[in-house]
Amino acid sequence: EEIYKNIWITGASSGIGNGLARIYKNNKKKKIILTYKNNKIYFKQRNIVIKKIDINKDLIKLYKIIDKFKPLIIYYMPTPKIDFSHFKGSKKLKNFKNIFLKYPFKILEFVKNQDVKFFYPSTQNISLDKKSPYSKIKLFAENKILKLKENRKLNINFYRFPAIQSKQSISFLN
Repeated sequence: EEIYKNIWITGASSGIGNGLARIYKNNKKKKIILTYKNNKIYFKQRNIVIKKIDINKDLIKLYKIIDKFKPLIIYYMPTPKIDFSHFKGSKKLKNFKNIFLKYPFKILEFVKNQDVKFFYPSTQNISLDKKSPYSKIKLFAENKILKLKENRKLNINFYRFPAIQSKQSISFLN
């Protein structure tokens, strides 16, 4: 089935975001906007727009992408590389909170009057240590997003993946 709406995938250079990019890359009906922070993306189709963006520094660029391409499907799949053994009270903790809590809310606030489907990665089906910083932040963020969804007519979906063994997910597990 072809998707006839512009699609924006954050974190498209690796992990789940890259897998989604590979699925959609041949859909020539609309633009596929791929954003990444570190690893380069090597797709060359005419329908693909690739932007290097550090969400911590370039939130305005993300808003410009939304204004220009009007993506109706947004996959929010950033994967910060975090070593959880050195996490407590660190700048990394703040970065992780920003990426999985602050920025998704800013994006959702920006698109609140648009007909957008927003997909957010969920970890609720993964067996994690519920006391780990990762689990606490992700579960808190998911609960806040659910409340946001209840209070507004936003089309927010949680991607619930089974225990995926990728470079990124292995760093989250003990």
